[in-house]
Amino acid sequence: MTGVGAADVGAWLRPRGTAVGGAPAQPATASSKRIVAQEGGRCTAPLSLPAPGLSAVRAMIGWDDVGVDEPLTVRVSAKAILLDMDGVLVDSTGLVHKHWSQWASRRGLDASTVLRFAHGSPSREVVARFVPAEEVLVEAAWVEGLALHPTTDEVALPGAHAMLTQRVLPVAVVTSATRAVAQLRLTRAGLPVPAVLVGADDVTRGKPDPLPYLRAAQLLRVDAGDCVAVEDSPAGLTSVRTAGAKPLALLTTHRADELSDALALLADLRSLHVLPAGVAWDSAEDFPG
Repeated sequence: MTGVGAADVGAWLRPRGTAVGGAPAQPATASSKRIVAQEGGRCTAPLSLPAPGLSAVRAMIGWDDVGVDEPLTVRVSAKAILLDMDGVLVDSTGLVHKHWSQWASRRGLDASTVLRFAHGSPSREVVARFVPAEEVLVEAAWVEGLALHPTTDEVALPGAHAMLTQRVLPVAVVTSATRAVAQLRLTRAGLPVPAVLVGADDVTRGKPDPLPYLRAAQLLRVDAGDCVAVEDSPAGLTSVRTAGAKPLALLTTHRADELSDALALLADLRSLHVLPAGVAWDSAEDFPG
């Protein structure tokens, strides 16, 4: 992905209005302002700026026409929003750990080693790291079968329902789960299944390959470069960036230093405001880390 420039990322005075789904936007309370800088296409750590910090922002990013006031907000232009499922929409971390630990036990493997690769990639690609090629399909199907068993462990993450039901920008779910598992998890969590859902069985190569996000953008009839994508794993962010989409990350399953390729690190989807021409987040919000 090329660096995000002044045409893509901006700062402006957003009146205290509405966030995703029409909910009131949260007022800024932090004493410092933060903005994410782009250098050579790679995201740097959030930079703390003493209020108002306008000259520093202009010098850092090279804008001559930036207007900043309370609250300082960062904007990214987009025509569509692409969302990972596990860790972004659904809290299924416990289930993922349980199922992969069961599979590790079945194969006589160290569970902690297997779990290092379990987040963000399709089952078949995780399994392929540990078993001979001729056993991959059978073993992946065994893991995926666990996810289809009745359970009550799936819970919608904050902001997920509002993001999926907003009508400002089109939305798609892009997941490393199979289509059947994704539909089941969303339904069990009380979330709507969007018209565009790309599962692991809809593409020949899963995350970290760019194909899942490229396919979702194609189905939405939007160029991938005009999409914002929200992920929670390093593999997912690699998929987003190589597809050319604009990556944001939620700090739900990984540490901040593992998600440094994102334009911003947000607590959950409630921090993301959907606008007619893109998305925004309050840079005055303290980034967890």
